[in-house]
Amino acid sequence: MGSAEPAVEEPVPSSAADPSGRLYFLQRSILRHSRLRRVLAALAAALAGLLGLWWFHFRPFVSTDDARVAAPLIVIAPQGSGGRVDRVLVREGQTVKAGETLVALDAVAERAQVDKARALVALADARIGEAEAQLRIERRVSEVSERRARANVHSAQASKERTTRGARTEEIDKARADAAAAETLAAQARRDLDRAEGLARESAIAKASLETARTGEASARAALASKTAVLALLEHGNRPEDISIAESGVLAAKASLLDADAGADRVAFRARQVEEARAQATQARADLDLAEVALERMTLKSSVDGVVVRVTVDPGDYLSPAQGAVTVVDLAHAWIAANVEETASGLLRLGQTAEVSIDEGGELSGRVDVITQSAASSFALIPADNAAGNYTKVVQRIPIRIAIDPSPRIHTLRAGQSVEVRIRVR
Repeated sequence: MGSAEPAVEEPVPSSAADPSGRLYFLQRSILRHSRLRRVLAALAAALAGLLGLWWFHFRPFVSTDDARVAAPLIVIAPQGSGGRVDRVLVREGQTVKAGETLVALDAVAERAQVDKARALVALADARIGEAEAQLRIERRVSEVSERRARANVHSAQASKERTTRGARTEEIDKARADAAAAETLAAQARRDLDRAEGLARESAIAKASLETARTGEASARAALASKTAVLALLEHGNRPEDISIAESGVLAAKASLLDADAGADRVAFRARQVEEARAQATQARADLDLAEVALERMTLKSSVDGVVVRVTVDPGDYLSPAQGAVTVVDLAHAWIAANVEETASGLLRLGQTAEVSIDEGGELSGRVDVITQSAASSFALIPADNAAGNYTKVVQRIPIRIAIDPSPRIHTLRAGQSVEVRIRVR
């Protein structure tokens, strides 16, 4: 095998030997820099392509620094009527609870109205009791009177019928038997008297026995006369005047029944009095409720748990109706009001998680709760329409709302403070 010939290096021209050597090195250096630039340009183009691909197709976050902490601001003001401020019980920055008194107004007149209304309620209740007692008494009197009147009517009608119809056959037979018995007794008494008188003429009996016989004979005659009169009355019937008296008794009994029936009207009248008393009591209680509401409104209370951010009154000031006295911020229901560019709004969906960085310090988490279907410029006081035709396109901002997740640090929030939001969209 033949050995390879050693490579012969090309002689590099020396600057001293050949003045064109510097030109050669310069050309080689320019050539190398040109290749490096092409490589760097290719890398930059590839990186830009990847960045564009990531931005338009794989970007995981949408962020904005145009965001603020928003929370309900409740302005506490008098309702219905104003008044002079008696006490201010809170200061700015103080934490308050729902129902806590913030400002007390002068309520002397309102307390007097409440006392008056309570007295009228007590009087109305007493009138109800009195009317109900009278109703019960009237009902009992009416019931008793009606029963008595009906009984009298039945008795009078029975007496009239008996008087008009006359005596029954059994009564007449009994009267005849009584008259016959009385006549027998009278005859026997006359015989006893005759015998006693005969013995007395002969002085055979005492004078007292004669008197006894005379008395017995007189009594027998009287009894006979009475029984005979009764028999005659029964046989001849009642007299017209007796029948008229019986009829008058029936009419009087019926008149008493009509008067008893009028008791139902008196009961109804008493019942209406009870209803009227109850209506007056209801009205009195309504007046009391109104007076208590007016008194309650003289103390301005917080409607939410929150923090006092503004106090605009001092003791002695006069508050007009609906004039704000204290402003309370409800940070427990705070949210993030953010504006995102319209080019990124299409990536947003309800429920997407968000990271919130507070400029003051600290971080919170949340989720997309509302995506407004209009740009923020739609709510501007001055419309963006340009009738002159000098149009410059500006990227619009879409308002969104981010609900804050519960956090022990939520009390550090301040309404209106700036935050940065980053929303995960993929």
